[in-house]
Amino acid sequence: MATNNTEELDRLKKESPEQFSKVRVIWSSPLIPNDPLLYRKDLPAAAKARIEDFFVTYGKPKNPASQPDVLQKILDLSGFQHSTDAQLKPIADLTMFGLLRNNMYDSKLSTVQKQKAFEDITARFGKLSMALEMARIR
Repeated sequence: MATNNTEELDRLKKESPEQFSKVRVIWSSPLIPNDPLLYRKDLPAAAKARIEDFFVTYGKPKNPASQPDVLQKILDLSGFQHSTDAQLKPIADLTMFGLLRNNMYDSKLSTVQKQKAFEDITARFGKLSMALEMARIR
């Protein structure tokens, strides 16, 4: 058994196609944000703006012809983007899937207990999903 991620598979395909040809992909997750950077909600607006401006402009020189793209040298990153909590939805979905799967295969739980846990998990993640979707719309 093995696990991997799309970025590593893409790199393997580019750098070692003969090894990549031996790989069998059995499942792919939805796109997962690459290491989101978070800050406290109560951080002053001016500090948030300075932090966001730094990261969104980092590695994007004013004159690309005369300055190397810093991020390109760091794992082929192309830059940072403004985002909202909505980018966390795929992670929440995968977490919910894991909890539901564990619940379904828990031999210590009765059918009634499994049903109750299923309802609790889906209700909790339904609220979370709605909040994350609202963050996308704003």
